[in-house]
Amino acid sequence: MAESEITQAPESVAALWAELGVNSGDAPWFLAVGIILQSFVLQAILSKTIDYFDRSQKRENRWFLTGAGLGTAVALAMIVVICCQARVMIFRDTMDPSSAIRYLFVGDIVHFLFGGIFHLAMGTYYAYRSYEILGRKVWVLPPFGLLLSAQFITSMVAAGNGFKFPHLDESALSTLPDFLHNSSKLFKIWTTITMVVDGIITLFLAVLLFKTNDGIFSRDGKAFKKLLSVIYNTMLPPTICIVAYQISTSLGHSPLVDFRKILNCILPSLYFQTLMYLLVERQTIRKIVDAKLLSSGGGSGPKQIFDPKLELKAVKNGNGHGQGKGQTQGQVGAGGGFGTGTGMGLSPYPSSPNSPVSGKMYADSFLNVKD
Repeated sequence: MAESEITQAPESVAALWAELGVNSGDAPWFLAVGIILQSFVLQAILSKTIDYFDRSQKRENRWFLTGAGLGTAVALAMIVVICCQARVMIFRDTMDPSSAIRYLFVGDIVHFLFGGIFHLAMGTYYAYRSYEILGRKVWVLPPFGLLLSAQFITSMVAAGNGFKFPHLDESALSTLPDFLHNSSKLFKIWTTITMVVDGIITLFLAVLLFKTNDGIFSRDGKAFKKLLSVIYNTMLPPTICIVAYQISTSLGHSPLVDFRKILNCILPSLYFQTLMYLLVERQTIRKIVDAKLLSSGGGSGPKQIFDPKLELKAVKNGNGHGQGKGQTQGQVGAGGGFGTGTGMGLSPYPSSPNSPVSGKMYADSFLNVKD
């Protein structure tokens, strides 16, 4: 985003550099810090994406796999845009001022456009996950839909206006202050709505996390993993970033050149990094469950592996108990028993003791598997 305190039209395009504060010399340094932090975030995204595809074992939803691949490609493209902005900042004296300023502005708009898309994807996954954890309660979906729609629509409106940034010639300078003022107003509305939406979702997810005892937080004894689970399951990194950005808007000046450039660089990627962490965590929980099933001695065959579809069918018959015909030796029976033939038994798949979904298995509330 590139709002500015320009209230009068500069006399020439060259004078606009000074009006924006680019000539202060601090802008390239803030951008360099932003690139370094963005590189760390990108490294985390690549690591989680590799883990996600490596663990998929043909059990993942193909739409999730496609989205993970496309999102990672976009994250790579975004850091390329930031590096190009850094080049413009450094070599601005040898470039056409009009083209350089327009590139810096539009580059920020592209960044926030994909930030809005990543936010929608992450929020949609949180909504689906909350819906499953609460026992498929339909009432949880409309509030999420309203909040996410408001955020996404305002981000698209603000980005659409930003793409109208004029080609700066002498005749366009007189209208530039009004354009920047309108852009500033739209992006302040967008950041305010985003901060409110993220704050509400964070509080809701925190209550849900501690109330249901779901996730790595309650299934892994390592303190560091518990901490990471709390941080990402409550969406803290992007929420803290957007709050810091919103507070800093009262400082004025231009986010092109002050420390807000750092937040501009990392905010969109933080949304996608959070989403990738959640997807990999879901696979980790599945692995933990499979290991518990293997160690429970429920079947004599070597193929005693957790079958989510059969488990979900079993739990729908009532409280994790059921009677059904075994599929193969050592495999889960349709009613929850193990072995061949008809059996009656309690599924060893752990459910949340404090979950409001009595008798629901964790697969039905978190793992996103379908019949």
